Amino acid sequence: MKILTIWAGLIALAGCEEMMASNENDPCGASALQYLVGSDATDIDAVEGLPKNLRVIMPNMPVTMDFSETRLNIYIDPKNRVAKVRCG
Repeated sequence: MKILTIWAGLIALAGCEEMMASNENDPCGASALQYLVGSDATDIDAVEGLPKNLRVIMPNMPVTMDFSETRLNIYIDPKNRVAKVRCG
């Protein structure tokens, strides 16, 4: 029984480590929103929990070139569809 408890604890720790690693590689949460690519831009309004540091970039819209790894950029194409979701 003790061995089972130890294994359960190790598995839980491994899961935490994996979550932390994914946050380091995806600080803005873009990977969780890739399902938006190809959808209508109005679908963005229905997404809950979007970061405050969000930029929706329309075609030919001027944007600053400064990089912020925690900023979520959602790029919209000329057909009003989500083209890309990236950190930056």
